[in-house]
Amino acid sequence: MKKNLPVTFCVILLITAISGGQDRPLANENKSGLYAKSIEQVLRLEADEIDLATAVLIVSEQWNKDVYARTYISKLDDMATEIRSRLETKGIKINHSAIGPINEYLFTELGFVSVPDANDPEDLFLHSVLDRKRGYCLSLSILYLSLGERLGLPL
Repeated sequence: MKKNLPVTFCVILLITAISGGQDRPLANENKSGLYAKSIEQVLRLEADEIDLATAVLIVSEQWNKDVYARTYISKLDDMATEIRSRLETKGIKINHSAIGPINEYLFTELGFVSVPDANDPEDLFLHSVLDRKRGYCLSLSILYLSLGERLGLPL
């Protein structure tokens, strides 16, 4: 058994190195608001327990019965994990220094754009912003705040 210990340790290190820490939890992992299923549940939470994306996606589910919030939560988590990985690769701390790389990722690489006015109600919902990569100033702000929350970036 003792002979297998160094091999096991090396395998664990190798897997961690290959995954690039992708399995590490995001900063919002312990918020009870991640598990809310209704606006009523969200409103009963302390402010620091609310997960913004979960709350607004519950509203999206009520607006459009075809929306499944967990799909969008997963997209946001993937985006935040990608941003965190890029920041770590560049040696950038998760503070004000991260804003430039986040902007580059969202607006240049992924192509998110702002619409000039709120004529289309779909532009106001986070699920639509993620699907269509366009939004009004409020909905793009919610996207940004949701990613910041997952990264532990105080915005």
